[in-house]
Amino acid sequence: MTNDQIKEIALANGFKLKEQPNGETDLNPYVYEFARALLRHQNRMLSKEIEGYHPVSISGCLGVIQRNSDKLDEVNDD
Repeated sequence: MTNDQIKEIALANGFKLKEQPNGETDLNPYVYEFARALLRHQNRMLSKEIEGYHPVSISGCLGVIQRNSDKLDEVNDD
């Protein structure tokens, strides 16, 4: 998920832009960190939930979740 996507959702839910140390107006960095932490948590919960499915299905699902989790760890300022 990109910072732009996070910003769009945050602004739609009452978050406000603030002036940042570099002079730009943006969400505070902790908002992006929090959003990614929520997504990682959700991915962990989904991983636990799908463990009861057929092994081939589990492998595919876990692969998707892992790839999404890896993407969350990459800072994306798009």
